[in-house]
Amino acid sequence: MNWYERYPARLAAEIALWRSATNARVLRNEMTILADEDVTLGSITFGLRLTYPKDFPFKSPRVDLLYPDLPVSVGVHRYNDGSLCLTSPDDWAPARTGVWIRGRAVLWLHSLILCGETGVWPDLAGLAARSI
Repeated sequence: MNWYERYPARLAAEIALWRSATNARVLRNEMTILADEDVTLGSITFGLRLTYPKDFPFKSPRVDLLYPDLPVSVGVHRYNDGSLCLTSPDDWAPARTGVWIRGRAVLWLHSLILCGETGVWPDLAGLAARSI
């Protein structure tokens, strides 16, 4: 049984949050829930896909960069399969949402741009955590 069948109120809350906070397209099929979104930073448009795992909210959603096509070696904080490393499993909490991890993905994109300009991967997530 998928998480959204066990927690229908959580599914409704997740979809409402996506609709109110982003321009993402939220898609649901029998297997999974996806949120696809174009994020434009400066002159670059990035395509993000967030995939909810079967055991959400106890496991973080996966985020993939759909475009532009970057080799896995470009940018740190990526797994071998190309998905983005946005938080350690110890940092994930069931109260967090897909939109929260999407915010981490946007910080990752900013870091990617800054790293391209400076050669150093900035700790924007650490800065964001300290500023809250």
